[in-house]
Amino acid sequence: ILCPMALQRASERDHIEAAHARQADIVVSPCRELCRYVVMNWGIPEDRIRLVPNPFTPPHELLAIPIETKRKVVGFFGRIEVRKGVLDLAEAIPSVLAKCPDARFKFVGAPQLLPGSSRLLSDHILTMVGRNRDAVEFTGKVALQDMPGQLASVDIAVFPSVWENFPYVCLEAMAAGRGIVASSAGGMAEMLDGGKAGLLVPPRHPERLAKALIAMLQQEDQRWLYGSLARRRVLDEYGAERIGPLMQQTYEEAIRFRRAAGPRR
Repeated sequence: ILCPMALQRASERDHIEAAHARQADIVVSPCRELCRYVVMNWGIPEDRIRLVPNPFTPPHELLAIPIETKRKVVGFFGRIEVRKGVLDLAEAIPSVLAKCPDARFKFVGAPQLLPGSSRLLSDHILTMVGRNRDAVEFTGKVALQDMPGQLASVDIAVFPSVWENFPYVCLEAMAAGRGIVASSAGGMAEMLDGGKAGLLVPPRHPERLAKALIAMLQQEDQRWLYGSLARRRVLDEYGAERIGPLMQQTYEEAIRFRRAAGPRR
């Protein structure tokens, strides 16, 4: 659900970004899904696109969080807006509580307005969950330095976005060793190694989202394994030691290309 004005603004931004990308010698993307998008929608030739994930060095506070927690809390982290999949999560909550009645849900982030309305999405979500509203908490926006504490307060981090590029909050949750349930649409599928380091769910499928959350809550050993694999993957694949040389190589390639092609006319 997006209002026409929001769709128009998104289309205008996409048009501007596409125009700049077409002028570039090399286009760098942090995830394969975005590579495919610019080929299909912007007409960028595949041989001009390079895959270079953004670097992430997790702070000690995240790495120090114990993996084997038993809080029975599911956390959503990010702006509370429709494109982040929060309505799917709200629809899934009653089904999760039917199987795991001691579970609790925490929304960490600033609530936005329900599209076409003056009502905050946090209020709308409470209406959607009905009699289960006591199991739902909204913290509002939190300071960056408070994120480790918020991640430590949950067992599971859920990111049910309609589509995501390369969200750092997912990397933060991976570094924190949380069990992660994420959208399969976009870069998080790559971050979680195709589902080896967390559960992937297609967007706009609240029933499948509920099933994945129930599995994470009930199967503690498997959740802790996912958390361990996710933390290791962050350290092995996204650190500056690995990404830095890839970035340097891409810049050097672009410089060589421009020198050979000569100045733009």
